[in-house]
Amino acid sequence: RGVESHGMMCSEREMELSEEHDGIIELPSGDVGQRFTDWLAQNDPAKVDPVIEIAITPNRPDALGVRGIARDLAARGLGKLKPLKKNDIEGRFPCPIAVTIDEDTLGAGGCHVFAGRLIRDVRNRPSPQWLQDRLRAIGLRPISALVDITNFFTHDRNRPLHVFDAGKVTGALRVHRAPAGETLEGLDEKSYRLSDGQVVISDDQGIESIGGIMGGLATGCTLDTQDVFLEAAFWDPVQIAMTGRALKINSDARYRNERGIDPAYNMQAIEDATAMILDLCGGEPSSVVTAGRAPDVSRAYKLDPRRVVSLVGMEIPESEQRQTLTALGFRMEGDMAQVPSWRPDVLGEADLVE
Repeated sequence: RGVESHGMMCSEREMELSEEHDGIIELPSGDVGQRFTDWLAQNDPAKVDPVIEIAITPNRPDALGVRGIARDLAARGLGKLKPLKKNDIEGRFPCPIAVTIDEDTLGAGGCHVFAGRLIRDVRNRPSPQWLQDRLRAIGLRPISALVDITNFFTHDRNRPLHVFDAGKVTGALRVHRAPAGETLEGLDEKSYRLSDGQVVISDDQGIESIGGIMGGLATGCTLDTQDVFLEAAFWDPVQIAMTGRALKINSDARYRNERGIDPAYNMQAIEDATAMILDLCGGEPSSVVTAGRAPDVSRAYKLDPRRVVSLVGMEIPESEQRQTLTALGFRMEGDMAQVPSWRPDVLGEADLVE
């Protein structure tokens, strides 16, 4: 209206501090015009959390997880990358939910591998405070332990996962191409009409999820969930991009799957997520069931130390070049650099220089 604004009055929910939304935040002290962050630091320092916002270019999907960013920082000498514990959870009974991928959907253009396991007798409840705090720090609303665990892996490891309420799944889970006209009500409570050939996951009752993009509301986990089916898959990135664009779905899962996640981590992700579910929710795990297999993305390129000068005009000693690549996860074998599975952007000798 032509009147200069000096701020606005907000509830705690609008500030993403809590779910409180009965009215504006009333401060017991402080001066009008004082910066709220300064006031918060003085009066409630536990709620002050530094945020580093990073713009990720499309060719660096490995940096869409906190660990990928930490790896780059450690390679630059800023801190030390902590080793991850590799969990190996023994199944205590055969998984009662079988998984399959249709022949015309298996591999390039569809789904390479679909794996999962049942965890029965879980207690889905609010996440512990440390997990809620981490999710809120990046603007996510904690929902329940099972859902929060999948969100943790999405943002910490760049590894989208999905959990089905196994009590709502009928029969086996099948990855296939949808016929035109089928619909699904997503977890966002919106209805999506599918086009012919889009890749979906169905049980014996019908479509339950849009593969790699959006789960279905009908089999979504709630606080009443007792048995959960944990799923990890590697989808064709181009197919994900085309389906997501056509359906106008911008989910965190789509964002990562279409840019490229680590195919070699697929099976280990099942074990690591299972360990967290057992820790936070209890339960008893089944054996892992798998359809298809992760693609082999192993490749190597020659490192020519002299090309650094000719390509980017920098003088970097050969020993430092090799040390940097090793710190980033490359394996040096003579003058050949084996590319780590989480770096789909490295496709030639010039990329090693970069």
